[in-house]
Amino acid sequence: MGNLLLSLIGVLMLAGGIWLLSGQNSAQDIAYKIINTIDFDESVPSYAKESFEDIYSDNNLFYVIIGFGVLSIIISLFGFCSGKIGSGRLFCFVLFSLMFAVILFTLQIAVIASIHQQNTDKEDFQYKYKELWTVDLEKLGGSGYYKTVFFGVLTALSFGLLCFLLFTLILVTLVSCMYNPV
Repeated sequence: MGNLLLSLIGVLMLAGGIWLLSGQNSAQDIAYKIINTIDFDESVPSYAKESFEDIYSDNNLFYVIIGFGVLSIIISLFGFCSGKIGSGRLFCFVLFSLMFAVILFTLQIAVIASIHQQNTDKEDFQYKYKELWTVDLEKLGGSGYYKTVFFGVLTALSFGLLCFLLFTLILVTLVSCMYNPV
């Protein structure tokens, strides 16, 4: 059950990472076109274009999401080869899966925070320069509502996986003590 859930989370993270990356690249292209067509006031510093482009330049987190999605699928496949109940190998695998699920949970919260920060940066930049007041922010990658909901549901699934793995770890420990009394 836990391996299937971890595999599902991995597939969803992989799909979500690709969605974020493709959306980021298309929004970046639109942002460059908008910035290059707008004539900024002479009083606006020259770094205005650069600071707007910086909003879309950090894709590292999205590559990490894709990598952890693939890693989740691989780890879940190894889970089907784990040992019998009461074995040390099963205990180690469940403990490793629990630690990995904590990392996934933290990473998904970081993605939600990154999406929120990007939206805030876009709005702040728009209000800072009057030339951008007429620009529709929806053209620049949307509000991120659907992305936030997607990763929020994924975070809830990861939390469920954490609870399940913690319960399994306790159960495996108890069963191990029954098979190997001290």
